[in-house]
Parts: sequence; C-alpha cells; structure tokens
Amino acid sequence: MAPWAPYLDIRPALASDPVHGGSHSLAEWGSRGSVYQDATGLESGQTYAVSAWASSSREGTATAEIGLYDPGTNVAVFSAAVAPRGTWTLVTRSFRASAARTIRVHLFRNKGEGIIFWDDVRIFKLK
Repeated sequence: MAPWAPYLDIRPALASDPVHGGSHSLAEWGSRGSVYQDATGLESGQTYAVSAWASSSREGTATAEIGLYDPGTNVAVFSAAVAPRGTWTLVTRSFRASAARTIRVHLFRNKGEGIIFWDDVRIFKLK
C-alpha cells in the first residue's frame, strides 16, 4: 500500500480483481474516507489534472471522488462524485500548482454500501 496512507474511517487493501490495468487495484471499504499521497516537484503556476479509474461492487451504493489538497494555500478541491455500480468510470480533477509545488491526492470512498476500487492514477500537465 505504501506510499498511500489511510485517512478517516476506511479500510484499504490491494485487490487482484477487478483491475482496470495491470495486476492490482486499490479496494476501499468501511465508512467514509480515503487513501492519500503527496505529489511533489510540481511547477508553480502550471495547471495539472489528476485522473483515476474507479469501480465498485455491483450492489454498491458508495460513491467515489478525487480530493486535492494544496498545503501552500490550505485549499481543497474535489471532483464530481461518481457511483460506478460495477463498471470502470474515469474520475478527473484539475488544479493549478501553488508555490508549495505539492498536491495531496485523496482517493475518497464516500458513505454507502459496497467496495470502491481505484486503478491507474495519473497526474499530468494541461496545456
């Protein structure tokens, strides 16, 4: 799981099924919460996007969303919450890097039933 750390009341684990790409995805269950990781070395003033594929157990009612926290401005932004219901859904959120040149990426599992799966997380520059 390293370097992803849990936040709030979720239980994370690696899963071998389902996967979007590669051999594993990240599974989150329990209550509302996330796993997070800091991305450093960003270019100040540059616009970036974070994307990840989210899925869920078919009977699941929990939603998934990306949260981005900028420690330089103490501001958090969030993607739209999606309810994947057993299919892979692309979740994306853009942001402008501050002078801190760091963004904390959270992969949230919001309240509801079922497991949320995350896979293929990317950070990329927007033109």
